[in-house]
Amino acid sequence: MSHHRRPRPVHSGSLMKPLCLALALASPVIAGAQTHVALSLLSSQVKLACTADQRCSDSGQGFSFSLDAPMPAALAWDLGALQLDTIEVAYTQYGHGTVSQTVSQQVVVGRPSPGTRLVKREAKVSPSGIALNLLAHAPLIDDVAAHVRLGVGVVSSTVAYTDDGATLGSVTENKVRPVIGLGLSWAATPAWALTLDWDHTRYETDGGRGGVQAWRLGVRWAP
Repeated sequence: MSHHRRPRPVHSGSLMKPLCLALALASPVIAGAQTHVALSLLSSQVKLACTADQRCSDSGQGFSFSLDAPMPAALAWDLGALQLDTIEVAYTQYGHGTVSQTVSQQVVVGRPSPGTRLVKREAKVSPSGIALNLLAHAPLIDDVAAHVRLGVGVVSSTVAYTDDGATLGSVTENKVRPVIGLGLSWAATPAWALTLDWDHTRYETDGGRGGVQAWRLGVRWAP
């Protein structure tokens, strides 16, 4: 992503269509089984490409909301230690990462003498995504289980440009990307569980691209 041009607002579509598609694909499973709802808060790392004269901040905070249900027995797979047994639709807001740079800009300071001033240019990258995932579980001890998450999602990434806080424009792009993750869950009661997850995907917008990873802590319950 460039810090030396003034972008016009560009949008490649919202996440509404991918959300509807994911729900449509998962609805035959979710409609016929006990659905679980999960909500997580997360700490993320949005990988950014920085040059020597730029400053990057790649730590962010966000949240995740998901619906999941057990797969029909005919579709579940026994993978030995793992049981591929759950389908999930998830929306995740990954927070944002920031690239900033201080540059000199020529200005007129009382004609006819030209001058310069320092301008802080900033690009804020904010990825979010809708994913359709499959989860494989492995029981550990008592009510604790591990799980592996594999899926595909539409990652919507917005980069917003500013000069000294003044908005210049933004660019949003949607890209289909794989989603992988690992996690633990503890069933505190038959209806409630605590979850700890790590997820990874990738983003791309306005020529910039990179990985996004998130550590999530949340709750899951059967309404």
